[in-house]
Amino acid sequence: MVLQNHLYESIRNKLSSYAQIPANQWNLFKSILKTKKYSKGSFIVKYGEEADFIGFICYGLAQIYYTNYKGDHLIKTFVKEKDLVGPYSDILLGSPSRVDIQCLEDSLIIYADYNKYKELYNVHSCWETIGRKVAEHEYVVKESKERLLLKSAEERWFQFKEKNKDLMNRISQQLIASYLGITPITLSRIKRKK
Repeated sequence: MVLQNHLYESIRNKLSSYAQIPANQWNLFKSILKTKKYSKGSFIVKYGEEADFIGFICYGLAQIYYTNYKGDHLIKTFVKEKDLVGPYSDILLGSPSRVDIQCLEDSLIIYADYNKYKELYNVHSCWETIGRKVAEHEYVVKESKERLLLKSAEERWFQFKEKNKDLMNRISQQLIASYLGITPITLSRIKRKK
């Protein structure tokens, strides 16, 4: 119970960075939360599955990726502790997931059914504010990735390394290369140049 309260406080701190949450609203939100453990290599959601949840990673690491017509994985992003996780645009569109979300480490997710969360919008304005600010944050993340891909391969690598020091020993070079939109050979060449 103590561990669960600690985990809930982590998510409360994250959401409170978007809007102040009154105690009674927090208790209401907690009542719709569930937890699930995932082992390394397992999927939080697979392409084509219905996904109607928003999650918070308590511990662990996952990749969110698309698969192209050749079967290549194109990594959209990595999500780690204290990050929100889910196929957001698909949830908003009410469509099956167009991404795979796969754990790269054993992970614990606290999640809520998205429709139950949306019902909270009508109960208190803090939930609508949080929903809007999360959407704004996700948009900025998307734009940042798009701007990253406009840079040279070297610039992409240095920017990734600078912003993700905590991930350097947790993600394989092959996955980093995929995220950067370059081949593993190109990444090795860039790293040797230093």
